[in-house]
Amino acid sequence: MERRGENAHAVADRTGWKHPTAEGLLNGIQEHAVARLDDDSLAELYDAAIKDTIARLEALGSPVVTDGEQRKSSL
Repeated sequence: MERRGENAHAVADRTGWKHPTAEGLLNGIQEHAVARLDDDSLAELYDAAIKDTIARLEALGSPVVTDGEQRKSSL
């Protein structure tokens, strides 16, 4: 599991809680925007980011586990 750092960016949801967004997902969003990544591949990147966020929160023992709103375009 990657740690926050140079390969992850933190984004805040409406509560202000910071969730890491993997560099791979950020790159995938950019690639999708210029038609170099198809919808299915982008969906796989989102799914992986959501699984990673949930795993991180569970590993920390967080009483609140969320998907990090990874699919929100405003983040």
